[in-house]
Amino acid sequence: MNRTSLSKPKIGIVGMGVMGWQYAEIITSLPNGELGWVCDINENRLQRAISYFPVDGFKDFREVPLEETEGVIIATPDDYHREPVLFFAQGGKHILVEKPLATSVREGEEMVRACKEAGVKLMVGHILRFDPRYFLIKARIEKGEIGELIHLYARRNNLLSNAKRVGGRTSPIFFLAIHDIDILCWLKKSPPKWLFATANSKLLSHLDTYDSAFLLLEWEDGTIGCIETSWVLPDYSPSGLDCELEVVGSEGAVHLRIDNQSLQIYKERSEFPDTTYHLLLYDKAFGILRAEVEHFVDCLITDREPLISGEEGLLSVKVAEAAHKSIENKTRVEI
Repeated sequence: MNRTSLSKPKIGIVGMGVMGWQYAEIITSLPNGELGWVCDINENRLQRAISYFPVDGFKDFREVPLEETEGVIIATPDDYHREPVLFFAQGGKHILVEKPLATSVREGEEMVRACKEAGVKLMVGHILRFDPRYFLIKARIEKGEIGELIHLYARRNNLLSNAKRVGGRTSPIFFLAIHDIDILCWLKKSPPKWLFATANSKLLSHLDTYDSAFLLLEWEDGTIGCIETSWVLPDYSPSGLDCELEVVGSEGAVHLRIDNQSLQIYKERSEFPDTTYHLLLYDKAFGILRAEVEHFVDCLITDREPLISGEEGLLSVKVAEAAHKSIENKTRVEI
């Protein structure tokens, strides 16, 4: 791969659902990146994508033009990351994979190992690392302004319609709480020592997934944490996204509250447009997701390692898998 090819790397996207579409809008907005191709196993989604984005489309990621590709974004469902990651790692392509890295530690370890052996960059899309609110909290903690951390609390609840859209392919722990698992480990700069988790399944029992879950964590230094997650809020709720982060230290505290991005539209039902993570502003992609993608592309151009490594993504998977084991066995689990 020569220097010229990396001045404006071509990026392919596997999976053209909600996230894949947003990634494509971002790549086509970047001055230093180029959308090379799109891929989706669903014919309708694929045809819609290639009719909107002026690139070739493929149903099988094994048929894409590797020789014309520098990087790949994997935006398939949570439990379908392994095969494309292994394929593109073996093909020598740098990879940005949507969170979570995997839905099992075994698969996550295999993916991280494959990328290391191939010498390619692996970045996991934990988007909150690029949210200026969470970044500011991290910076204040790093400066010692909060003192010694005493307890951490995170909540991430979502609408029932989103759970139904996902259709039981994953759990709220891997789909929602994984964000906060990553953030708490990031703030602490270490994994918890152990956790205990509990969950229930009433509204979503027919989909064989949890309605809500609570995770209680403790770190080696005695810091404790709690993560609340649910995706059964009524669709008429006053907020489409109910999130909170509280950090209490020996010298201060931080409280972050996020709901509906401060904008609500009333029609047949309430709408909560995203004004923070991704939107088109004057036909150009704008928001926190763009910052994440820009970082990935910049790492390709400058040959730097991504801020969120495969190992960090794997840590979140280990905690999430431990939470599932704790729920099933009704006992605390060492990490």
